[in-house]
Amino acid sequence: MTDNTNDQNDPTPLSRRDFLAGLGGVAASALLAGCALPTPVFGAQNKLEMAPPGAKVHHIGIYPPIGISRVGLSEQTFAAPEVPGCAPNPAGGFKANGELKRQVQRFFIFAFDKNGKIIKEVTHGGQSKISWQVHVANTKAAWFGFNNPFDLGDTAPGIPAQLRNESVIGETKRTSDLIIDPGEQSISGTGQKKSLDGTFWSTKEAVHLAELQTDQQGRLQVVPASGVSKSVIENNPIVDFTKNDAWFDDWCDGTVKATVEIDGKSFTAKPAWVACCGPNFAPEIPPFTSMYDTIYDGLLKKYETMPRRKQKLTRPKQLSFSKDIYPMFYRLGLMQWVSGAAATRQGWIDVGDFSSVDYIMQLADKANKAERDRVFNAFWSPDGKVKTKDKTEEQQRYGIPFMIGSGIDYDASPKHWYNMPDHQYWLLKQWHAGNYDNDFTGEPQPGPCNIDQIPLAERPEALTRAALEPLSGGNFHPGVELTWVLGHGALFDDAEPFRIKVGNRPSLYQDIGPLITVDKVFPPKDTPPTQASYPIGPQMPGDLTRWMGLPWQPDAFSCQNVNFANDFPTVVWWPALLPVDVMPEYAFDKLSCPTLTREVKLKFASLRVAWARGAAGIGYHANASYFDGLNRMVYLVDQMGVVVKKKTPVELTKGVNKLPEYMFVEVDRGSMDLEFHEEPNLGKCFDKQGA
Repeated sequence: MTDNTNDQNDPTPLSRRDFLAGLGGVAASALLAGCALPTPVFGAQNKLEMAPPGAKVHHIGIYPPIGISRVGLSEQTFAAPEVPGCAPNPAGGFKANGELKRQVQRFFIFAFDKNGKIIKEVTHGGQSKISWQVHVANTKAAWFGFNNPFDLGDTAPGIPAQLRNESVIGETKRTSDLIIDPGEQSISGTGQKKSLDGTFWSTKEAVHLAELQTDQQGRLQVVPASGVSKSVIENNPIVDFTKNDAWFDDWCDGTVKATVEIDGKSFTAKPAWVACCGPNFAPEIPPFTSMYDTIYDGLLKKYETMPRRKQKLTRPKQLSFSKDIYPMFYRLGLMQWVSGAAATRQGWIDVGDFSSVDYIMQLADKANKAERDRVFNAFWSPDGKVKTKDKTEEQQRYGIPFMIGSGIDYDASPKHWYNMPDHQYWLLKQWHAGNYDNDFTGEPQPGPCNIDQIPLAERPEALTRAALEPLSGGNFHPGVELTWVLGHGALFDDAEPFRIKVGNRPSLYQDIGPLITVDKVFPPKDTPPTQASYPIGPQMPGDLTRWMGLPWQPDAFSCQNVNFANDFPTVVWWPALLPVDVMPEYAFDKLSCPTLTREVKLKFASLRVAWARGAAGIGYHANASYFDGLNRMVYLVDQMGVVVKKKTPVELTKGVNKLPEYMFVEVDRGSMDLEFHEEPNLGKCFDKQGA
């Protein structure tokens, strides 16, 4: 069963009460007095209303509408976040015996009256009975290799991609051999379990995709698989970051349905969705653009074309700095712990320190237009340009956040560099124009991390956001967990934001020919799409994860950073999910050595190393090539370190060159040695005699 000892289930959670990290530059001289930033606190933007006493149940809903489980080799598990801003905090850390624990998504059912007002959570027992039906699948091997997204426009047009496993011919054969499909499975009651298993290839290789569990209230828990990848053909090395024939992995996605009997009356919920994808190696550091931001942007674009009465989401009329603007600066401040370019940002771009509460206070001050101008002009706009007019062509590329873009295949395209969603940029424009309330105090605002302590009317939105905010919402090439298709409103129910429409194809296999091109992805304008013809529309089990790399581990290695001729700064991909430059645990441990001088400790405090070091090969004769890394990461991914928050020794947080109260440190890194499995040497603290 799931380890529920993390902070979201702790009645006295600490993580929301703690200040997070301050400074932490790469040079020791830059480690000055850092001010701690308070964690953004969840505030419902689309709060539901409570139904009046005695209201009758009209319909039910499953939440979150999209849930995320994360694979790991360990049999031990921890609960997925259920309150926004509350990172998971499993007892004993994110690994057990050197293996990554699995993140388990829990699904809830709420009852509503005829006006959409919430009545209660529905649990199993007494006059209520819940039956869950889950259908997940892995259709990666029957889909296409990934070249680039198909929605980047004329400056970075979609590059056609070939089918994976082209030698397997015919819909019947491709369905039976390449699609791992356990079929729809049911589970009901409390304390129950059911395994979801399928087969792959003509050899019918058994593949475990997930396990269903019900807790003591009858809530559904989806336990993902181990994250193992395998080729069913011997001597078949990885040759590409996304397209490798005869390989399979155990990611999956699909529908979560429920039928509920309440007081003898039966109700059927609109389906939710679950995706079982890769680990988050920096779980306490949110991405600058989350998948929630990306989906929200796509939904807004859809609703803005509809009559006002049908719009389920609209832009806020008045912004709160704390709730709408500050989270972006908070994320930028934390990025220094996973990206060397972000840690040294003040050395190559003229902005202040986003990890300083004093600087955030300046940005919140409505009278400080000069600093708003400076910072706003440093951001990339959705057209891929920095707005500062006096920068040279070379300097124009250095916008924040400094990340490569989904259109990296096109050097001259603005999509070559990271572009945030339009709505996220709209929020920045409103802030720049001074259209916001300055409600930022710089003080921590403690909030609960246990979903049961959230007001009932806020729980559906809390679950929705908590599941999606840790996911990367860009860039997509193809992405970390899920990809660019989720930014399109055509995937979602018109009447209920964030709930994916379920398709009605007769098969999970979608035959659109041997080559995928832009015209096969999007239906012609003003032409109703047929479900079997276009992938951007209602979805079937396996449709979300099929766009991701096959197997998944090589892409985790492939997209770290990009080395251009200009050595500094180095642009990165997804540092908040797959760290790039980290403070290793052995360096942090030196901060507690009583015999080391303060100066030496500051050197260790400024040390940053590559998170993926050694993945491409170790030893005197190691080739250490790109392809070595693609192949070795399949077996090494559980050895990679996890970046977590650790408390700095108190004496170093005072005086001259003081360090922040907390630092984010890479822990639980294993050995990169596949042959001898040599344990890593993390160093030790010597006494005065050198013993």
